[in-house]
Amino acid sequence: NECSNLTNIVIPETVTSIGDWAFYRCSNLTSVVIPEGVTSIGDDAFSECSNLTNIVIPETVTSIGNSAFNECSKLTSVVFRSVEPPEIGENVFGGAWDSPEFCVYVPAGSLEAYESVDASLWQMYLVRAGKIKEM
Repeated sequence: NECSNLTNIVIPETVTSIGDWAFYRCSNLTSVVIPEGVTSIGDDAFSECSNLTNIVIPETVTSIGNSAFNECSKLTSVVFRSVEPPEIGENVFGGAWDSPEFCVYVPAGSLEAYESVDASLWQMYLVRAGKIKEM
């Protein structure tokens, strides 16, 4: 895999979209900085980044694709900066939300909006399991 040496990445501020499969199986990636200005994160963009421990989703992101962070098994903290939840695909955090430490943090006052995200696995693994908290 071409990205096996990648351990951390700061995505340039000129980037507005992270494409499908962009960092797929970058298994040594431990940190990613997504800048304000990124509006979309594609399907499987960070899928199988098995050493990624936390992620901050900037306020500008309006859509996150299916399985975007699937099988990121060490992911314990996801911080959403936007008061309005982005459009969120299915199985976004699959394989991470099983971890007892895993939690999604949302801005104060936006818990209800995030808890109403219409994705069945989001409802099952985050809402019912109480894994969404306000900052």
